[in-house]
Amino acid sequence: MGWLRSQVNRLSRNDKHLQKYDAVIQDQVQEGIVEVVPNEDCTNTLKQYIPHHEVLTPEKTTTKLRIVFDASAKTRKKITA
Repeated sequence: MGWLRSQVNRLSRNDKHLQKYDAVIQDQVQEGIVEVVPNEDCTNTLKQYIPHHEVLTPEKTTTKLRIVFDASAKTRKKITA
């Protein structure tokens, strides 16, 4: 969760980037690329999330902000079942 907090804090410093990031995520939800996990599904269950961050390329005329998912990211804590 520390990584997520850090990402949100960084994006919150630039409202324009945060809005673009949110728009890309919402578009990916609509397209079925990512999914929303309802809060009731999170109770007492183990969930795994793929960390993601933005890549900005302001010189591009089409996609100036894209989201990159890091499926190879390692966690610091060991999870025991």
